[in-house]
Amino acid sequence: ELQVIWGAVLQVFVLFPSFKHFRILNIAALAGTTMTAIYILHETRVNGFGDINYARLWPADQPNGAITAPQYFFTGCAVLLNALGGHSIMIEMMDAMESPKQYTTAYTGGWLWTIFLVVPHSIAVNLSFPKLIGGADNVYGLLPTSKAKVASVALMIIHQLAAFAYYVLPAIFMWERLIKTHTRPWYIRLPSRLPVSLFIWAIAMAFPFYGAINSLMASVSVPFTAFALPALTFALLYRTQDNRQDAVLPPFSWLRVANWAPALLLSVFIVVFYLGFGFAVSTENAWS
Repeated sequence: ELQVIWGAVLQVFVLFPSFKHFRILNIAALAGTTMTAIYILHETRVNGFGDINYARLWPADQPNGAITAPQYFFTGCAVLLNALGGHSIMIEMMDAMESPKQYTTAYTGGWLWTIFLVVPHSIAVNLSFPKLIGGADNVYGLLPTSKAKVASVALMIIHQLAAFAYYVLPAIFMWERLIKTHTRPWYIRLPSRLPVSLFIWAIAMAFPFYGAINSLMASVSVPFTAFALPALTFALLYRTQDNRQDAVLPPFSWLRVANWAPALLLSVFIVVFYLGFGFAVSTENAWS
């Protein structure tokens, strides 16, 4: 029942015309994730880190939730890339659309904020609940019930509203172009989006679990769109001298000289690393 109600609520946010209309909702979502991260850090401090043998976190025979195979390390890396890429990409996309020269500042600021948001409390939870974290699908299942926890859940629901709309809008824009409604009035264009969101709603109800699906998505989708695809596009676009001359923001421009070779090599490395570790290794774990 909650799935049906929640899916119906999400349909409303599909009708927002563009990314710009999500500014207030996005600010609320970002504030919610920040407060949740602080809340989780506080709970891990209260719980303490006393049951960990810090000298032996790696061995498989250690009953503290340590990594039992190298494959899980790469799966964790893929999930971390999912968080680091997904949370900051939308704001830098909006700013880059308005002014390409602001891309670096917007992306760097969003990425740094996300690192400080995601990494500290994730490490703290794993160290504070080493025996329980492996069997928990969600951190809320480990934390005691309190008013702060209820508030955090409410804030994260707002975050999910914004996240769903952000992630589905690019697909909706492509759908509008496919059915030729992208130039029509808003009262035709916005309702024409509903088949896409209704299809996603149906998929969500058909597969209510999200363990393997979340691992697969983390290894395939967000790292690809946030890291591998931009790197691949950059390498293909600027492989010719003519396109390099027309670049709005040449690489390493802060050095007062455009140095294309290191940028192209780095882009190729990112794509190869993603295909080898982010996709092949961690996706194998999702289906195992």
